[in-house]
Amino acid sequence: GGGFTDVLHDGARFVAIGYDGVVALSNDGANWTARENDTSWYAEAIAHRPGLYVVVGGLGQVFTSTDAITWTPRSSGTTRWLFDVAYANGQFVAVGRAGTVLTSPDGVSWTPRTSGVSAELWGVAGGGGRFAAVGVGGTLIASPDAVTWTPYDSGTPVAISAVLHDGSRFIVQGPGNQARSTNGTTWTSVNSTAEGYQ
Repeated sequence: GGGFTDVLHDGARFVAIGYDGVVALSNDGANWTARENDTSWYAEAIAHRPGLYVVVGGLGQVFTSTDAITWTPRSSGTTRWLFDVAYANGQFVAVGRAGTVLTSPDGVSWTPRTSGVSAELWGVAGGGGRFAAVGVGGTLIASPDAVTWTPYDSGTPVAISAVLHDGSRFIVQGPGNQARSTNGTTWTSVNSTAEGYQ
């Protein structure tokens, strides 16, 4: 129960995940086939690279799959809740409670990284050779390699729950405020309400 917590498109199909080991697959986004795994997980987010899916969630849970049907539990090395995971630049990056940042080249072996912040990190994205993560209190950190992280001014004191890389820039969104960056280090604040974002 509890519905779905994340969805992605892997280039061929949609994969949605939810609590209690629920996975749903769809080729068109309209017709879905739900599958329940033998695994009980608190899935929060899913990422993909060709040939591998990674799910992260509660109590530091990490699961991997080559087909999005059969899942294998992995050790993340933490019991902190993980809220998001992204794949870019040859690395999976997971973020979570108390400034937790973990990296993995294969979804199996995870290495803790020093984020420089203690706030909950709710979102992470990668692109253009860089990574950015966001969270509580306007927290915004960025890294050129997913190893060394630096805090930056997001321009907002409120929680930022999402970050994405659109192929040319990072975009972070908070209530009534948006920040954008092409390099992950210089951020421009935009009043997103005026631009129609909310």
